[in-house]
Amino acid sequence: MSIFINFSVVKATFQRQLCQTIRITPIGAISMSTQDLARQLMAQERKHDENLHENMLNRAEQEVETTNEIEEKARELMAQERKHDENLQENMLNRAEQEVIK
Repeated sequence: MSIFINFSVVKATFQRQLCQTIRITPIGAISMSTQDLARQLMAQERKHDENLHENMLNRAEQEVETTNEIEEKARELMAQERKHDENLQENMLNRAEQEVIK
């Protein structure tokens, strides 16, 4: 959808600039101005596409970093839970030993 809208905006911009160029320049100079305008619009579109690509790469990188952080936190929580379970089991064994000794 955004690609269609982006293309429509570029097309409308081109048409508007083309109409302005035709009104201002003599008939003989129209083709050169149109070519210049087309090159300029293509350069703008290429820069826009490069920016979109860079933004997508940045988002993907952030997502990977976030995933790595979540995985690291999960490992830490699992280690804490394991340690807690070991402490509980050790406490239960100590109590059982004390009960047997009494």
